[in-house]
Amino acid sequence: MKQIDQDTDEQELLQELSAGRIEAFEEIFKRYVKRFYFFCYGILKDEDTASETVTNIFKRIWDERREVPEGSLERYIFKLACQEVCTVLKSEPKTDENKSHGNFLTRVFKRIFPAKSSGPDYGQLKGC
Repeated sequence: MKQIDQDTDEQELLQELSAGRIEAFEEIFKRYVKRFYFFCYGILKDEDTASETVTNIFKRIWDERREVPEGSLERYIFKLACQEVCTVLKSEPKTDENKSHGNFLTRVFKRIFPAKSSGPDYGQLKGC
């Protein structure tokens, strides 16, 4: 069995992850956990929620290891991160503040760019 370390390329990591090698998962975790924690924290603005979200992302990676698509590992993790962040934001209790922000995408825009007085009008988009 080949050694997995920081020099192992992404495609080999994906193959080893699909085969169920915990060492591949650990290397993926080491490479990406900080980047995606800061991505989640940047939107969610809460350390505990960001940590929990990142935990969910990496749990999904392990649970779905046999179905991880070929291609960019980082892109795949980013997709999972976006899905998890959206789940968190959609589950937030409706407050007067986020009710006044309109639909979901407008609330996300307000979180990412709080200094802006108003974001783009996403009102015509359906399904969010």
